[in-house]
Amino acid sequence: MKKTIFQTILALFITFSLEAQQDIMMHSIPQVFQSSYVNPAYDYGSRIHLGLPFMSSISAHHQNTIFNPSRLFTVSEGKTVLDTDYFLTNIRDENYLGVDLAADVLSFGMPIEAHYISLAIRERVSAQITLPGDMLRFPFTGNASFDDTGNVLDFSGLAIDLNRYMEYGFGWQFDTKSGWYLGARVKYLQGQENITTGTSNITWTTDLETYTWSYQGELDIRTSGVSYLIDSLSGNGVLENGNFTRAIFSGQNSGYGIDFGIGKDFTDRFSVYASIVDLGKINWKKGNQNFNAQGGEFSFVGIELTEAMLGADSSFSDSLDSTIDDLLNSLNSTLNTKKNSYSYSSGLRTRVHLNANYKVLKKEAMTGTIGLVIQADLFNGPEMPSFTLMYSHEFKGRLNAALSYSIADRDFSNLGLALCLKSGPILFYTTFDNLLWLNMTSISYDDQKPSNYPSYSRNATIHLGMNLILGKAQSYKNTSPRLN
Repeated sequence: MKKTIFQTILALFITFSLEAQQDIMMHSIPQVFQSSYVNPAYDYGSRIHLGLPFMSSISAHHQNTIFNPSRLFTVSEGKTVLDTDYFLTNIRDENYLGVDLAADVLSFGMPIEAHYISLAIRERVSAQITLPGDMLRFPFTGNASFDDTGNVLDFSGLAIDLNRYMEYGFGWQFDTKSGWYLGARVKYLQGQENITTGTSNITWTTDLETYTWSYQGELDIRTSGVSYLIDSLSGNGVLENGNFTRAIFSGQNSGYGIDFGIGKDFTDRFSVYASIVDLGKINWKKGNQNFNAQGGEFSFVGIELTEAMLGADSSFSDSLDSTIDDLLNSLNSTLNTKKNSYSYSSGLRTRVHLNANYKVLKKEAMTGTIGLVIQADLFNGPEMPSFTLMYSHEFKGRLNAALSYSIADRDFSNLGLALCLKSGPILFYTTFDNLLWLNMTSISYDDQKPSNYPSYSRNATIHLGMNLILGKAQSYKNTSPRLN
């Protein structure tokens, strides 16, 4: 039983632990075109930008608010041991696991006098699961630990949000002579797959005397395009015969999004920026399959382990599986489940940013800037923001390096790094929001092959790419630091 619990929890975290801070270090290299994804007001130069397909920008963001494996698992006599006390004391009422992935299919930008016009086509995937505290405690407390649960397990707030879509963004950036920076990006969205949880307020009650189970509440799950994806993976759809291009561009649902950014140079050393990005939604109308389940009462008196099931000549595992299957079928018959194909909409993962910068070093050969970045995720309503203190150093307009320290999701183990190098017309960049993510914990059980998992895994982002910068710098742009 302990092995089953261990494997279940480990599989759960490995599956979902790849999304609240995101792309924080891009604020330290505003001269890179992709910094406009966190604030479209950034002045990223006055030359023509050309992003190489699937090479100019690849990013992955991970969020895990539940645990750090370096603390959750200990090694005893060569075996990995789950520290259940630490796990149970660190469970919140709502616990998040998620991933955000993005890749530029194509990007292009060019200056037109004091303006900069751009186009960016991006493939984006986001997935997050919200697990209520009682759902995580259940494998350890059971449903009849009345002292711990009061005979009620509350699964309200259980939510799944999965979104895959193409983004076509048309951007504009402008610097005023008075030191203001303005920017916006309007985005057409082509939805491909989505899973969204609507109403979710299920509770599980166990009778104190008869141990009868009853489920109250409602669970509403909406999906779009999932059946197409399943058909594709089985060789019956858009991925058949290697039709990768059609798989990317075949979304049948549409939406919109917009990013806003603004900044101001108050002095030649001090500036402040603010932005809101991914404000919008996708309307899901085609390929929809929605499910609504409402609770009912279910009588359960336990599973009887007979001598026949435990006999030396019997297959205990098969008998137990058969018994559990019968139990689940009976449970399913008590739930009032309905299906429909109604249209619905889902919002984007909106974020807001505020950052202030001060040049502590300003020389012809180099500049040094200290900055504070505050970021908040508005997807589940206003949450505790992350705070990042960073220092960036630019050497002769060719190399930019930055270090940062962040506090996010009540976690203090976040050290960031950003590097940007310009060599001729090619600009290389890479950012890590949390270098400690590279420190791995080896997790193994019995004689199984060990698996490595990030020790400090609550937040981590990696973003890298290479761009082509063509033409000569124009004199009409302002004098903010950038790689020219």
